[in-house]
Amino acid sequence: MSVIEESLSGEENCFKETLAQDFWKILACKSVHSRNSNIHLSSLLTSLGYSNTIRNVTFSPMLLNKVDISGCEFINCEMKNINFSCSSFQNVTFSQCNLEGTIFYSTLLEKTYFYNCNLTYTCWNQATLKDVHINGYDSPFQKIWNDGHVLEGATFLQAKIVDSSIENSSLTNVIFAGTFSDFSIAHCSPHIIKRPVIGIGLNPEHPATYAQREIYVIRNLGGIPVYYQHYPEEIQPEDLENAIYETLRDYPENGEISRAQFLLDNPKKAHVIERVKALAADYFSLFDGVIIPGGSDIPEVFYKKFIEKNHPTSSSENDRQELVRSVFEFALLELCEQENKPVLGICRGCQIINIFFGGTLRNITEKTGPLKIQKATELHEPSSQFFEKLHAKEEIYGLSSHHQAIDELGKSVTPLLWLEDIIKLSVALGGSFILSQVHPEILTSEKRIRYILSQHIEFFKNLKTLLENLEKTLNSSSEKKELTEALHKFLALSCLTDSDSIITFLGFDKSIISPEDHTKFKELTYYSYQEEDESIHPFLFKNQDWLCDFLDRKIKNYERAEEQFTSMIDFSKDVFDFFFMNIRFSLLNSKSRAA
Repeated sequence: MSVIEESLSGEENCFKETLAQDFWKILACKSVHSRNSNIHLSSLLTSLGYSNTIRNVTFSPMLLNKVDISGCEFINCEMKNINFSCSSFQNVTFSQCNLEGTIFYSTLLEKTYFYNCNLTYTCWNQATLKDVHINGYDSPFQKIWNDGHVLEGATFLQAKIVDSSIENSSLTNVIFAGTFSDFSIAHCSPHIIKRPVIGIGLNPEHPATYAQREIYVIRNLGGIPVYYQHYPEEIQPEDLENAIYETLRDYPENGEISRAQFLLDNPKKAHVIERVKALAADYFSLFDGVIIPGGSDIPEVFYKKFIEKNHPTSSSENDRQELVRSVFEFALLELCEQENKPVLGICRGCQIINIFFGGTLRNITEKTGPLKIQKATELHEPSSQFFEKLHAKEEIYGLSSHHQAIDELGKSVTPLLWLEDIIKLSVALGGSFILSQVHPEILTSEKRIRYILSQHIEFFKNLKTLLENLEKTLNSSSEKKELTEALHKFLALSCLTDSDSIITFLGFDKSIISPEDHTKFKELTYYSYQEEDESIHPFLFKNQDWLCDFLDRKIKNYERAEEQFTSMIDFSKDVFDFFFMNIRFSLLNSKSRAA
């Protein structure tokens, strides 16, 4: 394209309508957010008569993988936590955009520019950067107002860097993972790591909710989260599956070591399993601690006694992927044990640690209620401090949702908390490994859940006040209308049934319903939706005491839920504090630190 053609193209673009916030929401839902389509964003905007310069648009966190963003310019846009995995960026400019937490995993970025953008906690793992330039600020005046930490917490694991630069930025707490010398660096602060680096498993193309929440907690507690792939692309699942079954065919059922350890020590197809171990070691060298999050069921071949050791006649892709993930996590756990680096396993992560040490799993029916403390021995510092803190609590609640649990304990695994016969919290190796069947990442939802609980309580109290003063309420047109709307909302929320969703989600006591309640609920539903509004009045006068009593029970139930939720949040904070305490303790006692 000639200079004149470029100029005309630029002028033509200026006369096109700028994409509006409302239209972006529609576009994102109907087109761009489709996982099954390869969208070319610039062409789509042009076909709809919009400019490919996008200004002042807020992109809510979403999955925009496998999208071609080429030819677009973003100015002053809010783009936090967008997942651009496997997308492509050519001739793209970002100016003054907030890209905090955005994932560029396995993306192609070519001739792409970032001017004065917030790139903290961005993930560039396995991305290809060609002629990419990151500039933190353009002048000394901007430097005064900008703290320069535009890349803090950014990670570049296995990224390919060609003819790219970073200018005018702080390089503190950037995880280059061997790519530092590939960048052209100018006017930047020295590269140093001041905060603990936490490895956490994630499938960037389809990130799980709980893993994402754990990442937010790591940031808030002062750590740097570094994603490692659950399913390394370098490993062929079929080859690994063959190696697993061939190796475990020789495993002695009365062996002194776990199947996981036997597999790592005695691979018949060493080039496959050793490759997994090598990949784990590459990641591990960066970590001060590891979080293994939840996920799908662990394959039974790793723990179930007398299981058929012959190769299955058919395996699904998901089954094979879970084999890859499990062996990769076994390799990480072996390294953590050898180097005494802390681990926090949550839900599935709890179970994989127990299996690593030779334990087993069983199927269960989930139960609810407070957790009970079991006396523990052989706990090292700082585990003993954590255990003393648990003992000081009047009651402990934890969020959990699982259909499997620890059955036989692995060697060195010590249970700390139970819910009846289900182990909910354990430690291994004296406490450096934490096995949590509960989900402490509920911390990230604290504000929202407290708001929901308080709104329910306020609603029930207001409705009760209207019913207690029923005669006055019905004589006021505004209050009568308010009562009608409140009763409809009351029924829509299913407040007279056992399905209080927030309490059910949290696993708290919710059974306050009697047979009489069910009968009257049916009558209330019938009268509430009659065409004549006044047909419900006799029912309300007749059942005024019952309704007020029922609402009183609901209020007390939700107030109790608030107390239980406070206990849940406190315990969740304790679990993460314990993990970070382990990391600080480990760093103080280590002779060297991965950079």
